[in-house]
Amino acid sequence: METGIFRTRLRNSRLFVFLTAPWHAERTSCLNPSMLRSPRYIMKDGQVTYTGACAYGPLRILWEIVGHSAAYRALLSPTFTKLNPTDIDLYIAIVARAIELARKEYGVPTLILYLPFAPEYLSQTGYTDADIMQKLREAGAYVVDAAINPAEHPGVDLFIPGDGHPTGAANRLWAKMIKDWVDKNAVPVDILF
Repeated sequence: METGIFRTRLRNSRLFVFLTAPWHAERTSCLNPSMLRSPRYIMKDGQVTYTGACAYGPLRILWEIVGHSAAYRALLSPTFTKLNPTDIDLYIAIVARAIELARKEYGVPTLILYLPFAPEYLSQTGYTDADIMQKLREAGAYVVDAAINPAEHPGVDLFIPGDGHPTGAANRLWAKMIKDWVDKNAVPVDILF
């Protein structure tokens, strides 16, 4: 959104929808080895600032090899991917910047489907899921708790076994959450459905 690369495709947007979760802070802080080619942002003078990729050159190649090994995931990842308050602050600031750009550049609101996670995941950060959702609301987004309880959908595979990513059934449930929110809030986004 910052670079405007999709500006012509987005100019007729009526609502931006983000699906996010606290573990995305591992990505925005470049802690996850699969993000080494991704953009790196830092906080500079209170603003989110792009600084390039998470890693470059030989260091990136080394981390791509080591970071995708079973030994790294079992032995080192638990230490290297521990979140701290600064990681969550950066994650919130990046999402807040996207909310701001949606409003300023495209004149549209942002709806965030937020996926809460196990409370112990955030325990060392001083944040809770409720805190993060509140910060995103304060940044100007509408926020919906997008937790899906598998017990309420017996016999439906909501997540890919061994992978953890959502299935089409989970995506349909989230689409219904979006539609219900749009209907309730009378946001004119009929082009989406």
